[in-house]
This record gives sequence, structure tokens and C-alpha cells, in this order.
Amino acid sequence: MAADRRLPWWLRWTCAIFRAGEVPRHVAFIMDGNRRYARQLGVELQAGHTAGFDKLEQVLEWCLELGVEAVTVFAFSIDNFRRPAAEVDALMSLARDKFAHFQAHESLIQRYGMRLQIVGDLHLVPPAVLAEMERAVALTRTHTGPLLNVCFAYTAQHELLHATRAIVAATRAGELDVDEIDEHAISRAMPSNVAPDGQQVRAAWRRCQTRS
Repeated sequence: MAADRRLPWWLRWTCAIFRAGEVPRHVAFIMDGNRRYARQLGVELQAGHTAGFDKLEQVLEWCLELGVEAVTVFAFSIDNFRRPAAEVDALMSLARDKFAHFQAHESLIQRYGMRLQIVGDLHLVPPAVLAEMERAVALTRTHTGPLLNVCFAYTAQHELLHATRAIVAATRAGELDVDEIDEHAISRAMPSNVAPDGQQVRAAWRRCQTRS
């Protein structure tokens, strides 16, 4: 994103009006429908995924202008590794480029002082992509602006497994009593538990569903 690429005045004005009302502190987006979008247009799947990432960046800026404190993006599921190798390779290449772009001074992340966190089984991520992820996270570690939480190589089942193992380890170490294990303890043990409660949006071709 070029440094001079900002929201037009009328959109900033609209966001300012909405900020006067109730704005969710945290919004989560499930990226979906990119392949259907590409097939509808008769273009390669990679073009659909690229368009989805570009639109996500635009929507992210809307959220920031509205004053949203945290945004979670479900970008790539572990299940997506089962897709054709060529599509997975294209997605990994796109992800590598995007995380590299996050490090640029003119990027949305840098301009808004966002703090970046990656949640997922990073052992599954190709080294070249992981290297850009780690550099971007390290570069934003001291930022004090809104949080961007990217779920990559992620499933909810995997996160629950991680939380369960963490709770078992804490119990064995005497740091947590069995009677203290409840929904709050489980929530605290989940890696994605770094942002306030909010809204979830499933971004998909021809549909948009929101859930509290």
C-alpha cells in the first residue's frame, strides 16, 4: 500500500460519525469464498485469493478508522493444506509477500502502529513464510496500537488441544488446582485469548454473516 493511499475524506467522515455510537472492540473475519469468486470471474484461483487479501486490507483500515481495538483474521486453516499442491504453494507465496509487506514503513500495520500476533501450528508453515512472519511480529512487538491477530495453519480443535495440554501441565506443576478449571481457565490458556470479546464476520462470495 502506498504511503499516500488513505481513505477518501467522505469515508473518514462516515467513520467519524459511526465512532460516536457503539463500536465493537474486537472484530474477527473468516476469509471464505475466494475460489468461488475466481471461478465466477473465470480467472485463476490465485487471482481470487489475491483479491481477497486486498479487500481484507481495505476492510482492516475501515476497522481502524472506526476505532476497533483488535482484529482477528482466520487466514489459513490446517485443513487447507489438503488442497492441490499448486494452490497451496500459491497461497504460501502470497502469505510470504503480505507478511513481508507488513514490515514496510508505508504499510497499514506500521502507519497505525498495530501489534501483530500469529496463532497456529507454525511447525507446518514453510520456512520462507515463517521467516517473514517472525520478522513482522518482532518489528511490531513494541507497538501500542490496535492488535492484528492472524490465525494461520490453525483450527479451533488444535487450539483447544493446546489449551488442554497447557492446563494439564499447570495442574501437574501445582500452578492450577483441578477445582479451578472452568471456562475462564480454558479461555486464558488459549493462544488467541489476547483480544476483547467482539463480533465475528464470515466474509464470503455473495454472503456476509455476523455473529456475536
